[in-house]
Amino acid sequence: MKSDTQKYGKAAQALHWSTTVLVLLMIPLGIVMTRLSDSTDPTALYRLHVALGLIVLLLTLVRVIWRFVDTPPVPLTMPPWRQLVFKTVNAGLYLGLILIVLTGLTMLIGSGMVPVPSEVVPNEIEDIPPRVAHRVLAWVFIVIVLSHLAGVISYQLKKGDTLGRMLPGRGQPGRS
Repeated sequence: MKSDTQKYGKAAQALHWSTTVLVLLMIPLGIVMTRLSDSTDPTALYRLHVALGLIVLLLTLVRVIWRFVDTPPVPLTMPPWRQLVFKTVNAGLYLGLILIVLTGLTMLIGSGMVPVPSEVVPNEIEDIPPRVAHRVLAWVFIVIVLSHLAGVISYQLKKGDTLGRMLPGRGQPGRS
């Protein structure tokens, strides 16, 4: 389950890819649900978005705890400036996930709702500062995700199998 010096362990991989799939669902869901015509009821989409957001928050908190329990593989070989960019983007991903969910929850609570998916009523969500923060953070987070993806692809093409460190069944076997 734990990582070795060359590859992330099964637990880190499962947490990473579960979060990735949920975030890749939430981004278009958030865009679509906020742009539906007045004749379409977005309630089911908002409730799904909130449910997925709560799961992402839980997974992210588990990931943060797991980083203290599990030692990640040795850093990839790269110039110091690129190592700084890598660490900054990685921290931005974690911080972004937590802040986006917290601003979403704050927006619901500030609108007088219990932050439970079944209690979310889209037309009662007020246009309060946490809503603006949630929207801005979401777009900043998209840029960070694209930066992460670009870095992974760039390293994969130029230097070697960085994906093998995070994909199940590839690269060096992790410890069990």
